[in-house]
Amino acid sequence: MDRWSKTTIFYSCFLFLIIAFARLLRVSANAEGDALNALKTNLADPNSVLQM
Repeated sequence: MDRWSKTTIFYSCFLFLIIAFARLLRVSANAEGDALNALKTNLADPNSVLQM
């Protein structure tokens, strides 16, 4: 029983770390996207060269 509980705790912590790391990556990707969007909206493009 002791071996089973240690293994269960290990896998639970491992799964928690994977989920937490995935959320951190998603947050940093959104920050980079927000920064690029802010840059794009602040650029002056009088000749409409920078189109999506």
